[in-house]
Amino acid sequence: MKAALTQMNIVWEDKDANKGICERLARNAAAENAKLIIFPEMTLTGFTMRGEKFGEDDLENGETVSFFKQLSKKYDIAILFGMIYREKNKKPYNKAIMIQGDTILSDYSKLHPFSYSREDEYYGKGDNIVSAAFNNIRLGIFICYDLRFPEIFQISSKKNNVIAVIANWPMDRVRQWNVLLKARAIENQSFIIGVNRVGNGNGIDYVPCSAVYSPYGDRLTKETDDELVFADINADEAKRYREVFPVKRDRREKLYKKYYG
Repeated sequence: MKAALTQMNIVWEDKDANKGICERLARNAAAENAKLIIFPEMTLTGFTMRGEKFGEDDLENGETVSFFKQLSKKYDIAILFGMIYREKNKKPYNKAIMIQGDTILSDYSKLHPFSYSREDEYYGKGDNIVSAAFNNIRLGIFICYDLRFPEIFQISSKKNNVIAVIANWPMDRVRQWNVLLKARAIENQSFIIGVNRVGNGNGIDYVPCSAVYSPYGDRLTKETDDELVFADINADEAKRYREVFPVKRDRREKLYKKYYG
């Protein structure tokens, strides 16, 4: 599968401007025969705490999902993107949605709101680890701060040989981003895709660092300032590696649960 990872300079809290950028990137990715394009967290707004203003209460037919459905059909490409969703009498959710045509393949709510920036005060916590079945692979999906919690990757990688993390990960901690992506790939014997935004949002700087790591921990994508980074991913490679070097077989999950209590 050829995937297009974006390095998108999100215009702060301007959905219309960001829709124009997304369409251009989707068009360019399709021209390179990519089957999937991945956008960063909160794609059309940036990492805003104004979820009540920018969130949508209709997921299936709301503004954001409808827009990306149209892009998917127009350019014949699957799309993974971030958005804000509101439910009545609840905090909004920071979501990652994957679609193909008119079909929602996966609907994920961030498990770990980033309390350091008070995200947990404005957004609810998701309760489900999800997958998207696509192009003969199963894709696990997480958002930004989730990357720091290895347990959920172990759970996801039981079913998924490829896991994507969409983010607004600041420049100040980008070295940790790179290390953690590589570590999650090695630990789980999975392809790990990290997609981050660039530019400046609400006074925070972001740098190009979208990347794919192989199950062996090798970086498969070059470091570049390009808006699109392409990678060919063969999920069967992870399956074969797990068969010849079966690390997961030696996990002692009953013991681990004893200490998690």
